[in-house]
Amino acid sequence: MADTLDVLTLNEAKRALRITLTDTEEDDVLVRYITATSRLIDSRIGPVVARTVTGEVHDGYCYTIVLRKRPVMSIASFLEYTGTTPLTLTQMTATSQPADGYRLDPYEPIPGLYSGIVHRTSQRYGGRFAYGWQNIVCTYTAGRVASPTAVDSRVKQAAT
Repeated sequence: MADTLDVLTLNEAKRALRITLTDTEEDDVLVRYITATSRLIDSRIGPVVARTVTGEVHDGYCYTIVLRKRPVMSIASFLEYTGTTPLTLTQMTATSQPADGYRLDPYEPIPGLYSGIVHRTSQRYGGRFAYGWQNIVCTYTAGRVASPTAVDSRVKQAAT
């Protein structure tokens, strides 16, 4: 069974290896190779196919946090705890200037994505995350494309 994060489909791998699509004798082995290759590519360049990262935690009392899976497509929730009290931070944009928020650096190679570098903002200016260990909790979507069918042809070529 193919993994939802694979950068190649079974048929794409078969075409690259010049195996007829109706030949299913080695499909199980090919699927494992595709998944292994996809994970290796992810480990080298970051997530390719979108995946949700839930509840990633970071220490506070800093100005900037670097998310572990990059690039980032979007942030679903960003919580800052002071003791046991959560504060939901909102993304700062040109049209939204929250009192307590965060700013994301763009991912220059691909417009519309973010680098995973998150800056704390307060009253539209730079700020510091609240003091604490493991008190910053983020849920986000990481990756370059929404589905395996949208993977860039260069990545597919590298996988074959």
